[in-house]
Amino acid sequence: AYIINNKPTFQFKITDDDSGVNPDTIGITIDSGSKITGSAIVKTAVSGGYECTYTPETALSDGSHTIKIDASDNDGNAAVQKSATFKIDTVNYIPCRWSCNQPGGMHG
Repeated sequence: AYIINNKPTFQFKITDDDSGVNPDTIGITIDSGSKITGSAIVKTAVSGGYECTYTPETALSDGSHTIKIDASDNDGNAAVQKSATFKIDTVNYIPCRWSCNQPGGMHG
């Protein structure tokens, strides 16, 4: 993914159909930084788990980044870690002034 905002909001959902998700174990790691847990991640209860939102306090540098999500269920079983890679580019952003999806090509 390509992102122009250097403080993007990450949204993710974690569920477990058996014992449910232990909210204290939900964590997000950006690149090789420390795992972020607790109240920094906004958690909204849903059936069997949580919808989560996290916005970094510090702006991310331009370039490639990876986030990793961790959690465990209420029985103590750790979920398989999920990850996603994205690129921040705040320098080369050019607002689109053209409608490129019109039949016949570009139109101003």
